[in-house]
Amino acid sequence: MVSAPRDTDRHNRFKTGDELTRLMETLPAALVRLDRDWTIAYVNANAEKIYGRTRDQLVGLDVWDAFPEARGTIIEQSYRRAMDTGEPDTLEVYFQPLDVHFDVRIWPDAEGLTLFFHDVNDRVRAQQALDAALRGKDAAARRLADLNAIALELTAAETVDDLEQIVVGRGLSVLGSDGGAVVTRDGSGGWRMTISAAMGAVSQAEYGVVPYDTPLPGPWAARNDRVLLLPTRESGLAFHPVMGRAYENTGRSGWAFLPLTVRDRRLGCLAVSWTDEHVVDAEELELLEGFAAQCAQTLDRILGREAQRAMAARAVAMSETLQRSLLSAPAELDDCAVAVRYRPALEEAQVGGDWYDSFLTSVGVLTLVVGDITGHDQQAAAVMGQARNLLRGVAYTLAEPPAAVLSALDRALRDLEVRTYATVLLGNVEQTPEQAAHGLRTLRWSNAGHPPPLLLRADGSATLLGTPPNRLLGVDAEVRRDDHVVVLGPGDLVLLYTDGLIERRGMDLDDGLTWLTSTAADLPGLDHEQLCDALLDLVEGHTEDDVALLALRVERR
Repeated sequence: MVSAPRDTDRHNRFKTGDELTRLMETLPAALVRLDRDWTIAYVNANAEKIYGRTRDQLVGLDVWDAFPEARGTIIEQSYRRAMDTGEPDTLEVYFQPLDVHFDVRIWPDAEGLTLFFHDVNDRVRAQQALDAALRGKDAAARRLADLNAIALELTAAETVDDLEQIVVGRGLSVLGSDGGAVVTRDGSGGWRMTISAAMGAVSQAEYGVVPYDTPLPGPWAARNDRVLLLPTRESGLAFHPVMGRAYENTGRSGWAFLPLTVRDRRLGCLAVSWTDEHVVDAEELELLEGFAAQCAQTLDRILGREAQRAMAARAVAMSETLQRSLLSAPAELDDCAVAVRYRPALEEAQVGGDWYDSFLTSVGVLTLVVGDITGHDQQAAAVMGQARNLLRGVAYTLAEPPAAVLSALDRALRDLEVRTYATVLLGNVEQTPEQAAHGLRTLRWSNAGHPPPLLLRADGSATLLGTPPNRLLGVDAEVRRDDHVVVLGPGDLVLLYTDGLIERRGMDLDDGLTWLTSTAADLPGLDHEQLCDALLDLVEGHTEDDVALLALRVERR
């Protein structure tokens, strides 16, 4: 196996012990994270088990060096297509070096690919066993076709309800039974039983949800992972007296209970019944167990996807909560009003590192900030919080012009090893005694690679304050930074914003700036709050990135 240069720092961001990492470690699927340069950035515990290698042996390797057998296969084609198009993909593949059949879910994002691997060997073996049991049996030819149709339906099931309706509604009759039930875990901690309609409303009402430790045979088989055959009423009553009422309610005398278990995960039970007493022979038992194995694999897949969706939703919610908690109410002055807005990107999980801020320094100067951390994920949101708080502390303590503050912030990010790139526009609102007499203000700002401020004069004219921006933060902490000034009169308005407001797919950045300038000029008479709302309404449904806005308005006397 070829060894590629390893970057041991890539895995550090997944070793924080936070809730998101713990969730990834407890997923039923094997999870692998690939960066855009095809470096393996993370593997969870299940992935270690499947590959037979530790994460220390995998993380930092080029995936094609780690698994050279995948080169030139449908695996490589699917990964590269997802990376290039940004579209999720699914893949069912047999990986011969590991002798494992995988159901692979491929989720691309701006940073790379997230891969969920489900070991479906049990499902394949179950299908093979089912085929073998029925192959060559002329009397079972129709049943095989019907079972294959049911199996195909099961592959399309998206929810537990879908599975239950397929099995109870059609699957049980294909098995030659007179009904039954699917037993699965209920959110209350007990068991939920979806029962054939032919057994009547009384059965559905009484057995719909039962306690975890109920003596009923379905939950018993699920708890103990054991097949339970009750061919006669006598055998059922010998199992437990509770079956007396069950016979009365359901009108069924023969029962078979088959646990739904995948890799020692006890998911539930398939209950099959017959109106008359019924002895299950070895051939029929093999058929029932094969069908139960298909149901178990479907249930495992559904629950795994639900866990993935829940994890993704929780991760986004955590990031949004973090981000919004840092976007505090803006500070203002008696003659200067400030409006702020934040809108996340439309695409799921696109919470990122955009922020705004407005606060007073130790000498009472109003400081305005709009910034954007590189990236659009939970890590970007977390780094944004670090950068924002560092900037606040530096600006408050130094009470220096913006260029000096940004230089100090850049050095602090470097020395404290906050590894990130960021664009920031930092401004101070100042006033001399002479300006105070006429209601004037000076905006002094410094620009670290950020889009230029937009100035709207009281007369309705709109101008970009397009001074040459200095280098963004995180590149060279010793680079020279410059301050720029503009005098603001009563009724003047300055808009600071992040690039999500002006960037569109297929549109040049200069076109976006031209659009903003002309649009603002066509919205005369709006105050700072109204202008922010109007711009967000105009880009509704078109933004592919977060948008942060901060508008300063010098009040009229």
